[in-house]
Amino acid sequence: IRNQESGIRNQESGIRNQESGIRNQESAIHVALAIYDPSGKYSQHAGVVITSIFENTQSPVVIHLLHDDTLTQDNREKFLRTVQKYSQEIEFVNIEKYKSQLTDELRKISEIWTIGTLYRLFMPEVLDLDKVIYLDSDILVNLDIKNFWDIDFEGKSLVGATPIPLRANFAGMLEKCRRKFMGSDSESYVNAGVLIMNLRKMRERGSIFKIAVDFMLAKESLVLYPDQDALNSIFSGDVKLVSKRFNHSRVADALSDCIIHVTGNWKPWSGVLGRQVDRLYWKMLIRSAWGENLTSDELIDKINDSASSTVMLPMYHHRGIQCVKRILRSVWLRIIGLFRIIRFFLAFTLCAVKDKGK
Repeated sequence: IRNQESGIRNQESGIRNQESGIRNQESAIHVALAIYDPSGKYSQHAGVVITSIFENTQSPVVIHLLHDDTLTQDNREKFLRTVQKYSQEIEFVNIEKYKSQLTDELRKISEIWTIGTLYRLFMPEVLDLDKVIYLDSDILVNLDIKNFWDIDFEGKSLVGATPIPLRANFAGMLEKCRRKFMGSDSESYVNAGVLIMNLRKMRERGSIFKIAVDFMLAKESLVLYPDQDALNSIFSGDVKLVSKRFNHSRVADALSDCIIHVTGNWKPWSGVLGRQVDRLYWKMLIRSAWGENLTSDELIDKINDSASSTVMLPMYHHRGIQCVKRILRSVWLRIIGLFRIIRFFLAFTLCAVKDKGK
């Protein structure tokens, strides 16, 4: 065990010694991911994202991995080996001490949403950078990430792409109303899974995490996507929109020269459906430390294990009861939010009719 720990320390020392060659370079690209991994199985998805960046990018890249104590030593070592394979750099940022300062707020939030999705909101406080690319872990980078990194903020705090356009139906109208009542600009509402964050400008507002938590608790019945809704509300009118190829969620389309974001429930690791995105995911996994030296039988077992652990039916899920409770609470909050939106919409319509009558 002591020899193993010594080997891991030597690995991390080697990575730190690269800093003068990578982190301090002007050409270095900084990419952040955030993981919450109580099962120990989610880290591999972040590893696939990182591998896809390295496979398609010629520039030096520094990965900033935000995590808590759920990151296992085995997964930490695999992140290190993956980065070393491509002669890049990684910084592990443990946010446990920041979480401990917000015990009451986090308890309230974790009763409603998964806490891991909020970790990106700590980045202005924990990363000593002027700007960073943030990526979710259901991403595959299929272009040179420098093309995204080089986009000018033009004075804005965030750079991102809008989600799939709202449909011109009742559901689309309600979603537009929901965004409006949260204080977001529906036309510039961005998906928060792929962002460039102007950290220097964001810090001018104070603690983004605390502002976001206050927002989520105040707008609890309207919030569906906690971090995304919070960022769009806080930075309404302060977002630069870019091409959807930098957040491409139509996985049935051609997937070349884009950042692929699998936003649906069925992820590439949920099973092999014959989609190009599934093939890309497993190709990148094999090239990462999570797939190194796998035999064909071991790879098949890994695919089966990954699919069975993420099956959609709650009764087969490894945290079934907990997830069902969270789903039921989420559904109830959505129902309350729907009634509030309808009430506001009717009030707005009535006012418009009265004004027209005058």
